[in-house]
Amino acid sequence: LEREFWDEIILTVKNKYPDFKFIAEVYWDMEWELIQQGFDYCYDKKLYERLASFNVQSVRDHLKAELDYQNKLLRFIENHDEPRAITKFGSEASKAASVIASTLPGARLIFEGQTRGYKIKIPVQLGRGAIEEDDIFIMEFYDKLLKVIPGREFNEAKWSLCEIKPAGINNNSFNNIISYQWLTADKRLLIAVNYSSTSSEAHVIIDNIDYGLSDWRFTDLLTGNEYNYRGKNLNENGLYIELEGWKS
Repeated sequence: LEREFWDEIILTVKNKYPDFKFIAEVYWDMEWELIQQGFDYCYDKKLYERLASFNVQSVRDHLKAELDYQNKLLRFIENHDEPRAITKFGSEASKAASVIASTLPGARLIFEGQTRGYKIKIPVQLGRGAIEEDDIFIMEFYDKLLKVIPGREFNEAKWSLCEIKPAGINNNSFNNIISYQWLTADKRLLIAVNYSSTSSEAHVIIDNIDYGLSDWRFTDLLTGNEYNYRGKNLNENGLYIELEGWKS
């Protein structure tokens, strides 16, 4: 072929419908190849698999990829092919996984029934599904999460993965924490997730900020709780956090 199939198709469609989005589901490490051919997003199956393995370091390593690539990934923890998130991960772990998948660069996919805590996977061949009861706790969680995930005001924001350091000698629980930040000209959003079942502590190093000697107040957008820190301690050690299992 003188020209790749998708290259020609995508260009033709976008010339007539410039806002049309092409999303690819592809494996065998061919995501970047299709992105270069013009796809707006590719399924991030690798993130899903690493979240499902509960290997925190592998998730963190995945997030070290170049932003040009990450900005083109479609993040998800549930879709038409996979088991329901609450079944695959468990109720509490599914919340932690959803926080991560919903707050990263790129696009996010939230499957029908996911925000209601549905447990039964519907075969793609069926045009109907079982009647399930809503999980009120899952619904309350998503109601809060969807109100605080990065929106349009963060379209031009700078994203970066945060360094995590131990909170004390012989305290290795910091390895359970995944943290990153979004930074605009006048806003900073920090995400920190304990991706384990055990209580964990860490110092989070937040780049591009000089705390000086002032007192600083951090607000937890999911709970509304506020925490006060001294600038001196923040400069020397980073932001101390303590999170119960699967909490964000």
